[in-house]
Amino acid sequence: MQRLFNEFVTLFVVLDPFSMLPVFLALTGGLDAAQARRLAVRAVLIAGAVLLFFVIAGQALLLGSSTFHEPFEAPRSRDLEGV
Repeated sequence: MQRLFNEFVTLFVVLDPFSMLPVFLALTGGLDAAQARRLAVRAVLIAGAVLLFFVIAGQALLLGSSTFHEPFEAPRSRDLEGV
């Protein structure tokens, strides 16, 4: 349960919905409430689909792109001995 909470908080911080609110309000200023709601639902569904895609296929994409994993890993204690 703690891991799920930590992952949710990380995702919430990365997506930062509160900073997107002024952008959304500015873009939907000329729409009525029903149109703005439909646009918000559509945006959430598209963002969720992209997120789900990378959750499922992200590891395979990294392995297939011949990207080394070392830059994405946390430094080990032996790597920090001389620092």
